[in-house]
Amino acid sequence: MPEKRTRKSKPEDDPRTPTEKAEEVIAAWKRDHTIRDRTIKQFHAEHFGSRTLMLDLHGLGLERVPESIRTLHELENLTLGNNRIRELPLWLAELTALKGINLESNLLRSLPEEIGALKQLRVLWLLRNRLEALPPILADLPLQVLRVERR
Repeated sequence: MPEKRTRKSKPEDDPRTPTEKAEEVIAAWKRDHTIRDRTIKQFHAEHFGSRTLMLDLHGLGLERVPESIRTLHELENLTLGNNRIRELPLWLAELTALKGINLESNLLRSLPEEIGALKQLRVLWLLRNRLEALPPILADLPLQVLRVERR
């Protein structure tokens, strides 16, 4: 007898809010600090320099950075691309282990000066946002990759 195919649910069929989806990913990260998808691991190893200690919240439809990330002090790479984030929380500067942040395809108009506290930040992706200017403090960071459009 042929196997019965199950229909994959479409993202629009998912009743969870973007925040609920993010909280599930954050809880899983807190449990094991690893990512299991090899493709994502390789991508982040190549672009952000680490295969672990990365939290991927891209494409969830988030309008703000979840507060629960604030306690993840060992977090090295944070992917928040393809969301609807308009501003970054000032507490993001408390995550001093961050080496890479992907914020592409959001609605950011500015970055807080507090981003200058991220003294290990090597990679910052800001493509496809609405940035009007970059804070001068970025020049003091050890950035190896800064991806942003010129205006």
